[in-house]
Amino acid sequence: MVAAQRTWREILGLLMGVADGLSAAHAAGVIHRDVKPANILVGSNGYAKLGDFGVAKLVAGTTRETTSLLLRGHTRPGAIVGTLAYMSPEQASGGLIDRRSDVFSFGVVLYEMLAAGHRPFLGATDREVLLNILRARPAPLPGHLPVVYG
Repeated sequence: MVAAQRTWREILGLLMGVADGLSAAHAAGVIHRDVKPANILVGSNGYAKLGDFGVAKLVAGTTRETTSLLLRGHTRPGAIVGTLAYMSPEQASGGLIDRRSDVFSFGVVLYEMLAAGHRPFLGATDREVLLNILRARPAPLPGHLPVVYG
């Protein structure tokens, strides 16, 4: 996804297409497992779509699966590959995942865009990022964003 200066309203409008895509995938029993900015494609019409379903998983008969974390990107049966900085705590710890893992990753992307490129879970090493995903609370979003109750 190409970075550009956008208002929070434009960011939310842009990511509606991604949310729609995730919703459709989940309704079809598919978990994306690698929601991140590099997998979001913005068309010339300004509509964003979620791409690269290369590590997606069709969930047959259940909405959860046992996973294990692979940091090096090699695949093996029953393993999740994805981008560490955007993984849910369950995915990062090798726990049970379902569509909520994709929603968490979508939230990381949304946070990053609203915070002007700053991800919620940082670290100097992959291990620190992983530990922060599992244990840390992200810093609040910038104060200029509206508070929504609901």
